[in-house]
Amino acid sequence: RNCFLVALSCVILSSVGAFLPPQEGRTVRGVAPQRQRPIHGSGGRSSPLLQTTTSLRAQVSRSPGTLALAGKLFSTLQKFVIGKSEARKIAAAIIHESHIGDLVLLTALGYGTIPLTKLMRRRRHPGESKSAWLRSPSYRIAKAFSQLSSIGGVVYLVDWIAVALKEIGLHFPLKMNLPTIVAQCGFAMWLAVNASAAKQGLLCRCLKVASPEDLGRANIYDRLGDGIIYFTAVLVILDILCVETGRAMGS
Repeated sequence: RNCFLVALSCVILSSVGAFLPPQEGRTVRGVAPQRQRPIHGSGGRSSPLLQTTTSLRAQVSRSPGTLALAGKLFSTLQKFVIGKSEARKIAAAIIHESHIGDLVLLTALGYGTIPLTKLMRRRRHPGESKSAWLRSPSYRIAKAFSQLSSIGGVVYLVDWIAVALKEIGLHFPLKMNLPTIVAQCGFAMWLAVNASAAKQGLLCRCLKVASPEDLGRANIYDRLGDGIIYFTAVLVILDILCVETGRAMGS
């Protein structure tokens, strides 16, 4: 009976030991020792899942930056958040690129050409009516210079915007040569407007009428001339945009 109890105790202890975790340096009879999982970076081999993740990360880091919008929208908008130091830097760059003489000349031509020309003409033709003044060549020439100075003011403003965008890290206006594009397109439209006015004056003189409203049936020639002039101006502007955009994309 004692031998039977001893044998039963050994069986029970061995069964219980099979469900207990093995201690270091000790193994349980009937249970294979557990293998330790290698740690990545400790000299052992990593798991296949970890190797796949690492290779995918390497592939992502090596992918070229050909995305159009993903990952760029917020970073681009964040550049427009300007603090005091950035504002001072932008103001200093604009002041450095500007010249007071340019601003004075553009302002004088824009706001002083027509009044000065009118004053000089009144001295030579006292009592001239307003309609005669508006039809005179002196007014048309003064108006053309005033318009040209207005275009110069717009180009100057675009220069300032390009300098400000460059200071915050956006270089595309200068790569596209945006101020030059605005200047060339504005000059093309200025030529078209003044060519249309000169054409109206020439028609009035040829038909011996006082104003374009009195052209009558000849008004169709006036409209046809305007269509040709402005269509040519649009073609010139499109050519300028294509050339400058191609240069910017090629650089």
